[in-house]
Parts: sequence; C-alpha cells; structure tokens
Amino acid sequence: MNIIKIPLIALFTLTTAVGVLFVNSRQENVPPPKPTDFLRIEGKKIIDETGNEIFLRGFNIGPVKFASYKDRDNSLEKIDAFNDAMLKNYISEWDIKNMKDMGANVLRAHSYLRFYTLETEPYQYDEGYIKTLDDLIDMAYAQGIYVIITMTGAGQNTHQNTTNQLGNSLWTNKDLRKRVIAAWRYLAEHFANHPGVAGYDILNEPRPGSKEALHSFYEEVVKAIRQVDRNHIIVLSAHYFHGQSAFSCGGEFDDDNILLQIHQYGEAPRRDIENAASVAYPHKSLLKQGLQKLYRSWHALQRRPLFVGEFSAVWDSGEDGLRWTEDMIELMNQRGIHWTYFSYKNIFGKERGLYIAKEWWQKDMTDEQKANLHLGKQQKRLLSTRENYKVNPAIKKILEDGFESR
Repeated sequence: MNIIKIPLIALFTLTTAVGVLFVNSRQENVPPPKPTDFLRIEGKKIIDETGNEIFLRGFNIGPVKFASYKDRDNSLEKIDAFNDAMLKNYISEWDIKNMKDMGANVLRAHSYLRFYTLETEPYQYDEGYIKTLDDLIDMAYAQGIYVIITMTGAGQNTHQNTTNQLGNSLWTNKDLRKRVIAAWRYLAEHFANHPGVAGYDILNEPRPGSKEALHSFYEEVVKAIRQVDRNHIIVLSAHYFHGQSAFSCGGEFDDDNILLQIHQYGEAPRRDIENAASVAYPHKSLLKQGLQKLYRSWHALQRRPLFVGEFSAVWDSGEDGLRWTEDMIELMNQRGIHWTYFSYKNIFGKERGLYIAKEWWQKDMTDEQKANLHLGKQQKRLLSTRENYKVNPAIKKILEDGFESR
C-alpha cells in the first residue's frame, strides 16, 4: 500500500470543544437515564419512540485532529492506538458525566469523523478509527447523552482542509464525491441500529459553488443512507454561516427525517480584527430580526426543525460576548431551536468555549517525542481537563441556565 507522508505536526491540530464542570453532588447516586431509543423528526419537532418531544441542547466536542494512516509511514495498529489514547484522554468518562450534570443531552462530535482519516484507500476504511467513535457513542449513551456524528476533512471547504490537500474540491472532483457518499453509506450501515446516535451531520460548513451542487450532493447522500438506515435523523447544513448563506441547502428533499442546520458567530463577518474586545456583538433585537428573516427566507423551516450546531463568543469580548451568548440561548429556547455550544474545550487559538487549555503540550515536545505516535505521561497530563484547563464561570452559569429552561 502506498503511503503519503505528511509532517507529523499535522497530527496534533486540536481545537475548541465545549463542556461542563465538576460532577454535581445532587445527582451523584442517581444513575442517568439512557436515551429512549431512536429520535425522529415529526413535523417541526424531534420526538423519541414514546412520542415525547425532545429538545437537543448540548456541546460540540472537538475539533480534534486524529492521526491518519496517510499522514505517516506507520502501521494501522499504531495509528489506531494513538487515536484511541487521544480520545480517552481528550474526552473522558468524567467529561461526559460533567456534561450530563450540567444538563446537556447531546454532543456534536465535530471532526471525530474525518473522511481523510477514515479512508485508508479509496472505498477502504480504518476500522480501528471507527471503533474509537463507537467507544465515544457507547460512553455517551450510557450517560443518557445522544451523539451527532459530524463529517469533516472531506474537501467540503478550504479552511478545514489545509493539511490534507483536498481543499474545496468535493464540488468539482467526481471521484472524491463518490467516495464521500460511499463512506456515508458504509457508516450508516455500521450505526443503523445504535439508538445513541441522534443523527448524521453530513458536512461541516460546506462551501459549494452553487445551490445545485449542494442540493444534488445532499440528495445522493440521503439516498445512499436510506438504502441501509431508516432509523436516524440526517442533518443538512446550510452553505456556511447564517448571514453568509445565499442558498441554504439548495432546495427541498423527499425525506421527512431531516434536521436543518446553521452556525452563528457574532464576530464572523469581522474575523480580520485581532482585537476581540473591539467586536460589537449584535443586541437581542437584531438577533431576533435576523432569526425572523431566516425563517421567512428559508421556506423549508416552515415545516422542519432548526439546529444551531455552533455558536459562541470569544472570552476577550467580555460582558458584550456574555450578553450575546445569553441572548442567543434565550431566543433559541423560545423558538424551540436545537443547539450545541462551541465548545467544551479550546486547545489553541482564540479563547472561546467553556474550558481553555492553560498550555499547549505540543510546544514542549522534542523531535523524538513527535516521532512517537503514542501519548506519553506529559501529553496525557496536559490533555486532562481537570489538570490543564481553566473554566469560564460566567459561561458555565449561562449554559446551565439554558439547559435548565428546557
């Protein structure tokens, strides 16, 4: 098998993901309920198999850059061992219990499904990598938390495919398109009978060249999944961020079990500004107007539920960002919009999310350490939430209140 070698530093690109604090004593001895079988869409509602309406509210966990067989001349066994250790030390059972204690009932596994990592050769997949995802879903399901599986690294945009040479090629590369669709069929068949999976989030932040390209791709994916799985919700993301989307999901779909998704960041239109404190986050009246405009312009929302898969403000925005976050959650809860905050942990970059890493372990690694695809004691310590992360108590309080108002 031919192997494409890419510098190991690409293996360690981890980002933001949201979470919770210490396990609350009031639930210490009460076993959490498991999800009630499969979720499904009924009109504009999400319900469980007993007919109870479910409001999905929780966290993103990720992005995490797992190692790929194509990244380095190494065995799949060693790659899989690295990825398994990465998962267990980045998001542990303690973290899942933490989320549940805050009141979350869903986690969006951002980049835990990375096409570039999943596919070892065209139409061949790393089963050890899928086992790592299985373990995450089982761990969450045991605590009563659903998982939304999100696809990244598939050439769906430029900004998230810089290390795998795919760029934004999904929309023009017919071979890549077929392989991504085939991968979803394979995954849907694998997870078809797992009730802990809330749904399949087909592409993270797609940037197609036309509405026809987006719509036709989604149609093919939905068709491929439904050949093997009629149980799970399919999540379709609008073209990039709300406010920058010219054509939503491109059109209508002949499937009732579909959840529509947008992302929303208050500073997104001004990402070139380095000083986060200078970014003016919209006030509630403007947010409300924007939401009303979205519902008027996106006709599918008249009969389908909406999911805000990512939203958050940077810490440096201070009270302005906190107010925006609180307003966002209040409006989403009032409209029955499902949401996952971005994110549980932030490993590098702007301070955004609930937990922020105090230091980044890769900076202190020697070349010899970087050459080893396993987590040593130092890396394990630094990936541990309790030992290496600080929490924003104001954000924690806003999130807890938002979960409680379900």
